[in-house]
Amino acid sequence: FFIHVNSGDSAPRRNKSTLTTMAEQNAEDHELTFVSLSGPAEALHRATESGSGMLATGRPWVRQEGWLLKESSGLGGGWQLRYFVVAGDRLEYFKEEVTKLSLRPGERLGVDVDKGNLVSRAAPGGAAASQRALAENDVVIGLNGESLVRTPFSAALDAQRRAGAANLAFTILRPKGKIMLHGGAVGAGGARKQGGHTFTVTVSEGTARRTRYVLVCGGERACAGWVASIKEAIAAAAMTPINAAISQALEMQAVVEESQRRQEAMTA
Repeated sequence: FFIHVNSGDSAPRRNKSTLTTMAEQNAEDHELTFVSLSGPAEALHRATESGSGMLATGRPWVRQEGWLLKESSGLGGGWQLRYFVVAGDRLEYFKEEVTKLSLRPGERLGVDVDKGNLVSRAAPGGAAASQRALAENDVVIGLNGESLVRTPFSAALDAQRRAGAANLAFTILRPKGKIMLHGGAVGAGGARKQGGHTFTVTVSEGTARRTRYVLVCGGERACAGWVASIKEAIAAAAMTPINAAISQALEMQAVVEESQRRQEAMTA
């Protein structure tokens, strides 16, 4: 931006209209105008862009999350909408699905759900598991068409049951893949004709195989944020074997020192 300094001013100032324009441009940069989102998915997108992503709740190792387009690896090509998460030393991605089940009076759903609405356990005998509606590591983002982005799953379920709802439709994020970032690389691409901005992630899979993932986000600023977060995750992945080697060396040193102390005690 340009700074205009008046003779009576000691610091640059931006007027209200300039600040408003910059805020609007930043918001537009994160818009996903080239995809169609369901109601719960749109609510999740809004919350994520405001810094309230669901999978980051209670998980400090989650660096970034949000909707991206992923280039298909199938023969037909094309693009797939997936919810991506930069978690620790890897990328994880989820697919939005809608599952349904019917509850009989007094029947239990049989799931444990954490405060981020992630299913931590699905009991084998419960209705959710037997009807394949919910599984471990699913993230529930909607119930009967209503967003659960800022609503605990248990509260929404209780409200539906009090209302007499026996048929439930869950909008979920179901895990579809993990991309281990050790030895990986990430780079920004450019604007895509169909909308959005591309970036690529390249990782090693096996001894000689390199796999390249092409991803699309809302715009250039959003792309820069993803690239920065993934670079941090790649750096963290590179430190994992180093930390393990240091830990092993310290353990061996402790064993040697303990052995020496015992020998000294025996000869004393």
